[in-house]
Amino acid sequence: MGNLRRLNKMHSLIPREECSHFRLAAALGLQRRGHEPGKVLPVALPKGDWECVLNWRKVSQGKAEALDPRRITEDGAEAVALAVISEAMGWKVVRRYPQGRHADWELSDAQNRVIALEISGCARNDPRRLKKKLTQVAKCKYAHLRVACVVEFGPPRARMAEVGG
Repeated sequence: MGNLRRLNKMHSLIPREECSHFRLAAALGLQRRGHEPGKVLPVALPKGDWECVLNWRKVSQGKAEALDPRRITEDGAEAVALAVISEAMGWKVVRRYPQGRHADWELSDAQNRVIALEISGCARNDPRRLKKKLTQVAKCKYAHLRVACVVEFGPPRARMAEVGG
């Protein structure tokens, strides 16, 4: 279950305030496409298809008027992807990469392998986005595994693939 309200517990190294921002963006991104809490999110993972039920607290769409719609999509995708990755793969955030590293996050798995993760969000489905993001994260050095995840909000789905996988 993708309980976005538990994002900070899933990834305790992300500051609580940042998790709050990601949760707000996810709620606004999902709600502006007409989705309600409890929405089923189909997820294509390297190990097979999976379904996640997304739960969040409803927020007033009026809050979206003060925010950049692109940031809502991108930050909302971060929340959804990080929740899915924690629950489906058991991976945890180590740190956010600085800009220019070809990936957004460094994660670790149960074997403490370094995983480079690039996340992208789309308001609508974009079948070419995952390939583009895989090309980007392939350039990230010093990672055992390089992964891209694309979260699409309308209709919602997430797709994740490994470089070379």
